[in-house]
Amino acid sequence: MNLFEIDKEKCNNCYKCLRACPSKAIRMLHERAEVVEDRCIFCGNCQTICPQQAISVKSDLFNIRKAISDGREVVASLAPSFAGIFEEKEPEQISAALRKLGFSRVEETASGAALVTRAYREIIKTRGPGLYISSSCPSAVNMIEKYHPDLAGKLLPVKSPMLAHAELIKFLYGKEAFTVFIGPCVAKKKEAGQAPKSPVDAVLTFKELKEWLEDREISVPGLRPVPFDSRSTAMGAAYPLKGGIASGLEDLVSCRQVDGIDEAEEMLEYLEGAKDEAAFVEISVCRGSCIGGPVLPPSAPNYYGREKCIQNYRQRISAIGEGGEKMFPPAFDISASYLPKPVKKAEPEEKDIKRILQRMWKYTEKDQLNCEACGYKNCREKAVAVFEGMAETSMCLPYMRARAESLKNIIFDNSPNIIFMLDSELRIKEANPRAEAVFQIDAKTWKGRDMADLVDTQIFRNVLETKKNLYSHRRSYANYGLTMLESVLYIEEQEVVLCIMSDVTRQEKGQAELSEMKKNTIDAAQKVIDKQMRVAQEIASLLGETTAETKVTLMKLKKLSQKEGGGY
Repeated sequence: MNLFEIDKEKCNNCYKCLRACPSKAIRMLHERAEVVEDRCIFCGNCQTICPQQAISVKSDLFNIRKAISDGREVVASLAPSFAGIFEEKEPEQISAALRKLGFSRVEETASGAALVTRAYREIIKTRGPGLYISSSCPSAVNMIEKYHPDLAGKLLPVKSPMLAHAELIKFLYGKEAFTVFIGPCVAKKKEAGQAPKSPVDAVLTFKELKEWLEDREISVPGLRPVPFDSRSTAMGAAYPLKGGIASGLEDLVSCRQVDGIDEAEEMLEYLEGAKDEAAFVEISVCRGSCIGGPVLPPSAPNYYGREKCIQNYRQRISAIGEGGEKMFPPAFDISASYLPKPVKKAEPEEKDIKRILQRMWKYTEKDQLNCEACGYKNCREKAVAVFEGMAETSMCLPYMRARAESLKNIIFDNSPNIIFMLDSELRIKEANPRAEAVFQIDAKTWKGRDMADLVDTQIFRNVLETKKNLYSHRRSYANYGLTMLESVLYIEEQEVVLCIMSDVTRQEKGQAELSEMKKNTIDAAQKVIDKQMRVAQEIASLLGETTAETKVTLMKLKKLSQKEGGGY
């Protein structure tokens, strides 16, 4: 099952998720987004930035609630970045809140972080100088395995703090214990599901936990503190801070650290070319490290507030004494392996790229604006994505705009109707070629002039004032010898009056000629009737019935002509 689900009805084709995606793992299909997980590093940017909230992450909440209702021993592994997230006055109030939800035990993932630091130190001591990259951030691991596979062998072969702590929980409380990691990270959900024989049974984000607490009407600040089942270490509690992992290794090796996707990418590009680099490199994909995670509740303090809370918590741990070390088995194995998993991408020929660019009306380099509105760095990269089936040509906004304007101009320029576009002061904004020909004006020189200089504008003003459109209004222009059917529309958003005139002069003239012909026919019929009546009076005795029938027939013809002739 995919980690991300996208509501197709909510997705409005804005490409914001694609612009935010560092690995371009968003496929646009039929103007809707979908996540291609083989390319994804699971940073969560797409979900965070979507303005329509169309992207959701698979939730384990049902499974957690079921484990609790089934009476299983459900153990929480709480990420050290929790401090300050839930408006708690004391950290142990979170422990109390989780127990009220039904958790049997509440542990701190920082215990697993301490295990990881211990393993890192042992490896560095054994191997000596060299390049070591932290393997604690699953998004960074995904980035390296998929997009910088040559560096996969430099990842320290140790499980993440989440997996290490879950292994510890299973060791302490038995394999049947239901372990739930709680933290600010989307990638942890995928990591938990993909890890071989994963010791993590479910993952809950801080945002999901906050919503669960609110649903149960549990107010964390009002709870009586309950101690964690094992205390953290100050070293483990430093993991969510920028440079926190490196702080436990600085006495062994030169340390460098980067946080943020762009910075991580730049560092990895550097390391690919720096063959003799000897250092420990801490990489966190989230800006500000784990306390800048993507799935925090909206009510959480800002970054600097969270940073201060964690620093205070570390000081508190140091003051009351650290725990956790007594729980670490001496030979506890948390080793892992990381392998190259390069993303396979198509390599189109130059002719293929050129053909796709031309479909987007990009015939020269000047046409390639490289505006990044579609989400890709440049037009060529976008063309490659189209070739791969990851993008559509219609995603190019300048292309769509040019196409729309082209179609609009074709209709405007070639319409047989007269079209005027007027501003709110009834000044001419646009006039099409047909209007120029009929009214004998030049659109460029008349632009900005009052329409009243050309024709009577009373009906335009009525539409403008009443905001009620007028359709098929017959109007004669004696000065031009024209008769028009006019439709006048007010376009409120642009505050524009649109006038479309259909020239019906020829039809009107034809109708007049037909009416004249019918009138002449009626007059002729009347003369025949009059003549017949005179004859009838003279020879009534001989032709009475025949004359009567002739009169009836001619009167019917007269009435029919009068009816069709409009009253003549």
